[in-house]
Amino acid sequence: MKADKEQVAKRLQEIRSRSNLSISEFGKRIDNTNKSTVNSWLRGIALPPREKLLRIAFLADTSVNWILWGDRLHESCDNCSSILSNGECLKCNLEIQKEMKNFLDLEDSKFLHITVKPDKEQVAKRLQEIRSRSYLSISEFGKKIGNVNKSTMNSYLRGIALPPRERLLRIAFLADTSVNWILWGDESPESCDNCSSILSNGECLNCLHERQDEMTNFFDMVDSNLFPMTQERKSLILQIISSEIEEIKSVHCYKV
Repeated sequence: MKADKEQVAKRLQEIRSRSNLSISEFGKRIDNTNKSTVNSWLRGIALPPREKLLRIAFLADTSVNWILWGDRLHESCDNCSSILSNGECLKCNLEIQKEMKNFLDLEDSKFLHITVKPDKEQVAKRLQEIRSRSYLSISEFGKKIGNVNKSTMNSYLRGIALPPRERLLRIAFLADTSVNWILWGDESPESCDNCSSILSNGECLNCLHERQDEMTNFFDMVDSNLFPMTQERKSLILQIISSEIEEIKSVHCYKV
């Protein structure tokens, strides 16, 4: 089912009117889109492409769904036309889950851009320090970071395994520290194997800048309701992406 161009045009005109923008100014806010193209949207001749819809939704503090469909409910996903299940598109959610796995996979060297892997025993010592400062038993520590069972927690605390990225984020939040410190402490590998920049706490901000942009776009996409999902799932995904973006911002890297 395709969106009604004339109805979309009315909502775009409403957004422009509320924003007190001329057609030219409206276009500039949306990636410097020229006046004739914006006019084609406002007259119902054409629909804005998806990336433009995302920017318009962000500008108007609304969702892509509202721009396309207004307050009318529809049964199929506007992204892939699959039938929705309880307001969610299972096919699109599967794609989002794949993206999230890429974001959270600690072993993804392209994401971390590290020349060496963290020392599990040193990480274990810092985790033990965090647990000690928090006055938590092993079981209580596990519950605080996503109901992790005691045997898994022991594998982290004994240096047998490294916590996955999502749990590292929870531990860092609990201890009011950074994932970088948990992984590297005060050590710093010398240079990035991807761009030769000096690394800070094992990560290269120069390389992560591009990843940050990708994640920000992903955040906007999820937040815009382009992929139908429950509010609970949406909130969790946005929280994780936000934490990752903040983690990247906390790293300091200087070009060689």
